Amino acid sequence: MKKVKSIGAGLIAVAVIALTGTAPLYAQGTTESDTTESPSTQQETPNRGTITAARCTVAEAKVDSRITRVTAATEKTNTMYNTIIEKADAFVASASANEYPEVEALETAATTATQNVTALQDATSAYLASLTETKSFACGESEGAFLNALATARADLTEVRASIATTKADALTNLLPAMKNYLTWLKDTTQE
Repeated sequence: MKKVKSIGAGLIAVAVIALTGTAPLYAQGTTESDTTESPSTQQETPNRGTITAARCTVAEAKVDSRITRVTAATEKTNTMYNTIIEKADAFVASASANEYPEVEALETAATTATQNVTALQDATSAYLASLTETKSFACGESEGAFLNALATARADLTEVRASIATTKADALTNLLPAMKNYLTWLKDTTQE
């Protein structure tokens, strides 16, 4: 089974290389030569610039793909959290109108959630901007600026992940319980 997986992975790698147009870089030479030559001299020796160009093409395609995915994920996440914030604001308005005794706790939870969502949106915007900035550098010719921009994007991604964790944890531990407490109180007071 292990051999089948490695063969399958090898076939996939060859297919990917062929699709990206870099197959000639790694193909063996087909020149007619004496059989006395060693196998290493029969292979084509690609120059460093050709390999760098191929790697840059792949890296730039990955960055473009990542920008597309991050944009779609950002829109989805923003929509979801904006819906939660709108519902939380509606709960606060309803709690104030119904004279809920713990309205301050609900307002605090909603305000904190709004601040966390704003911080998340800022972090994702910074990450998307740093990813887009990598496209302004010529890969392989920018003397490290492209790699520095990628490093900045990775650091921004770490901030996005931390912000997502904070926003989610706060919503689950503070906002949702406060909303549930209000619903429980509302149910109990309307049944009386």
